[in-house]
Amino acid sequence: MLKMQKVERKKTVRRDNKGLGGQEWAEWARVLEIFIKRIPSPLQTLAHPANPLDSTTMSFVIRKLEDGETLGKRLKAMRAGSGLTLSEMSGKTKVRKHHLAAFEADAFDKLPAPMYARQYLKSYVRALGGDPDYFLRRFDDERGTCDYLEGARLPVERPRSSLFFVSSRFLSASVFALAMLAVVGYLGLEVRAVTAPPELVIMDPADGFSTDSAIVKVHGHTHPEARVYVNGVTVITDAAGDFSTEVQLERGLNLLEIQGTKRYSRTKTVYRRIVLTENKQTAAR
Repeated sequence: MLKMQKVERKKTVRRDNKGLGGQEWAEWARVLEIFIKRIPSPLQTLAHPANPLDSTTMSFVIRKLEDGETLGKRLKAMRAGSGLTLSEMSGKTKVRKHHLAAFEADAFDKLPAPMYARQYLKSYVRALGGDPDYFLRRFDDERGTCDYLEGARLPVERPRSSLFFVSSRFLSASVFALAMLAVVGYLGLEVRAVTAPPELVIMDPADGFSTDSAIVKVHGHTHPEARVYVNGVTVITDAAGDFSTEVQLERGLNLLEIQGTKRYSRTKTVYRRIVLTENKQTAAR
């Protein structure tokens, strides 16, 4: 009996120790859960990323609450004292009207980057006859700017090598086209020269010549390489291209066909009309 009681007591102690350990782990789990909830998760960070730099110049404006005369009020008072409007001051300083209005309204958030805003303010103050250094210090004090002038370096796109060959390719194509046009033009001139009919000049007889002689002499000039035909009969030319031949006439009107041609050329044709009249002595007999 005593042994059974001791065994039951040991089992009870073990169960109690095991239950106590489970409670402690539960407490630690709740503490850990609360701690994890306070830490922002990576998904939240990705869902709300920081805005990238969208300008090479950034300025952080700290507005100061002051009850005294501000920079804008001072500028407006000086302009009113000069009797000039914003439009007139804009034409005088070459600064846009809404920038001048922003200076007078202390609307620094509507001004461009501080580097440009200071130049505009300097021109405006000089036109009003004030001290630019004083107003620039007031501008820096009231605006409370912290300029970020070092621009974000974005990766530069590496130009493709093909872009540099566009002009050279175009130039090569143009030169090739011009060369082809020159070759075609030269060949055209050569073909025209080859196929052109030769020069053919008939010196004797004249067209409409009248004679009582039954034989007439034909004399002319042509290209040295040309062949001459008179009424279909070949006439030999000399080295200079001169030719001469005699033709038998018939009574009445005779038509002489004189042709000149070269190899591969067209034929040049000249006609002469010759009238053979009756001899007076023969008629008297």
